[in-house]
Amino acid sequence: MNKITLLLFACAVLLVGGCKQIDKLFTFNINRSQAITVPKMAIIPGLTVMGAPVVINADTKEEFRKQNTAAELVKDVTLHKIIMNLESPANEDFGFLKDVELFLGGDNLPEVSVAYLRDIPANAGRTLELTTTNVKLDKYLKANSYTLRTRGTADETVLEDITVKVDMTFKVTADLL
Repeated sequence: MNKITLLLFACAVLLVGGCKQIDKLFTFNINRSQAITVPKMAIIPGLTVMGAPVVINADTKEEFRKQNTAAELVKDVTLHKIIMNLESPANEDFGFLKDVELFLGGDNLPEVSVAYLRDIPANAGRTLELTTTNVKLDKYLKANSYTLRTRGTADETVLEDITVKVDMTFKVTADLL
């Protein structure tokens, strides 16, 4: 009886482990980077400001092809990771921000919150990793382009325009061709 139980347990472990391996074959990442410049006059302490939308070319057909899939076979897309790096000015850091939120939108697509960070400390440094909202983004990455918009509240005045590079990693699950 113990041998049968042990054999069934071993089979169950192999089956679960095998499914996880197969699932990895169909999951891959797409990386996108976008620079955003925020004029110093738009950064007003205590006031929440919505930035202008920046258009990002989705251009995922080639990446889908490299992964042996296509847009119509994509099952699920979520924002896996998002990092903001302050590019300029060199003497500034993210300590001027109280909070920040990022949105994706597009033609005939609603604008959705994709990431945020609240209560940013005064010693935040030049890099922020935001919390993702895990909203489904299939339609956005299948589109020709989408928009990225920021909303933030400053708690300090800045003396120069701010340029931020936003690095996004999308997790894609799809069927193979």
